Amino acid sequence: MRERFEVTYATLASIYETRSSTPVADRGSRPCIGTIGSGVPIEIALAAGAAAMAVTPPPRAATPIADTYLDDVVSPDDHRLFEAAVEGDFEPFDLLVLSRPRQHLFYFLKEIRRLGRAPRAPPIWLFDVLPSVRESVRDHNARCLEFLRSAVERASGRTIVDDDLRAAIARTNRVREARRRIEDARANGRLTGCEALTAHGASAFMAPESYVAAVDAWLPQVPTANHLNKTGLLVFSSEPLHDLSLHRLLEHCGARVTAEDDPLGARGAVADLSTDRPPMDVLLEACWLGSTSRDVYPPEAAHRWFETNLRRTDVAGVVIHLPPADHKVGWDYPRLAALSQDADRPHLLLRSDLETAAGREDAARRSAEFIDQLSRLGASDRIAAS
Repeated sequence: MRERFEVTYATLASIYETRSSTPVADRGSRPCIGTIGSGVPIEIALAAGAAAMAVTPPPRAATPIADTYLDDVVSPDDHRLFEAAVEGDFEPFDLLVLSRPRQHLFYFLKEIRRLGRAPRAPPIWLFDVLPSVRESVRDHNARCLEFLRSAVERASGRTIVDDDLRAAIARTNRVREARRRIEDARANGRLTGCEALTAHGASAFMAPESYVAAVDAWLPQVPTANHLNKTGLLVFSSEPLHDLSLHRLLEHCGARVTAEDDPLGARGAVADLSTDRPPMDVLLEACWLGSTSRDVYPPEAAHRWFETNLRRTDVAGVVIHLPPADHKVGWDYPRLAALSQDADRPHLLLRSDLETAAGREDAARRSAEFIDQLSRLGASDRIAAS
C-alpha cells in the first residue's frame, strides 16, 4: 500500500507525541475500535474490518469533572481519560475496550453513561481477562475473549471468521517483527532510549501496514553504533510510559535507557504469534499467558521480564519510578530492589512527580548523581580489567 505520508522518524515522533489518530483518520466508512490498557487483542478488531488504536490520557490536562466523581486513589491517568470521555473526545470510536487493570475507570464510565451525563461517550466494554497464570482461570478467560469477539461484531456489523483472524495475526506479526528490529538497533547502540520508546509507542496509534512501512524506511537511515559509551539503564515505572518525560530526564543526565519494563517499550517487543493453530486459542494465550502487562499473578511471573533484563551486559543500573500517585506498585518495591541487588545492579528509587517543576528538578538532581556514580564505577571496573 502506497503511504500518503513521509515515512521517516519525524513521522513516528509526530504520531507518538500528538497521539495522532491515524487509524481514525484513515478509517473511511470502517468502524474504529479504541483500546485502553495493555493486553486487548486488536486482531479481533482488524478481523472485523475495523481500524484500531490505543487511547491514552491527554498529558497534564485539567480534570474538574473527573475530580467530582472519581476517588483520589484512582490514578491521574484515569481521571484524564474519564474527563476526555465525558467531554466527547472519544466520540469517533464505535467501541472503547478497557483491559481489566482499568476496571475502575470502566465502572465509573459505565455509571456516568447510565446517568446520561456523557452523551458523547462511545459504547464501552471491559475485557475482563484474569491476570493469573494459573490454569484454573482458562475457561473464564476464554469466555472473555469470546465476549469481546461478540462485542466487536456488534459494533462493526460484521461476523468474524477464523480466516480473517489468521490474516489479522499475520498483519500484527509484521508489527512485532518491526519492534524486535527496533530493539536490536538499540542493543547495538544505534538508538537512544527516547528514540526507541518513540518508535515502539507509535505502533499503538498506526495501522499495521503504515507502521511497518515507517520503520522499514527509517531504520536503514539510522547511523551505526554511537551510543554504546553511555551508561545503560533499565527503567521501571509504576505508571504507563505514555510520554518521554522520564527518558528525556535520564538521557539529559548522560545515560542511555537500554530497556524499559513497559508494553509500549522494550517489554512489548515479543515473538510472533502462530498462524497455524486455531486463532482464538492463539489470541487467548497471547493476552493471558503471554501478557506484556505487569499486572500478572503471581509476582514471580510479573517480574520475570524485569529479572531477565537486569542481567544484560548493557544495563549498568536500574531506575525505579514510583510517583506520589502510585497506590499499587510500591508494594512490589522490596522485591524489585532485591532482584536488582541479586543481579549486582545498583538502583535508584525516584518518588518525584515529573509533572511539577519541583519534581523534575529533584529527579534530575538525584538522577545525575546516580548516573555519575555508575559512570565512576564503570570506569573503575575498566581500569581493574586492564
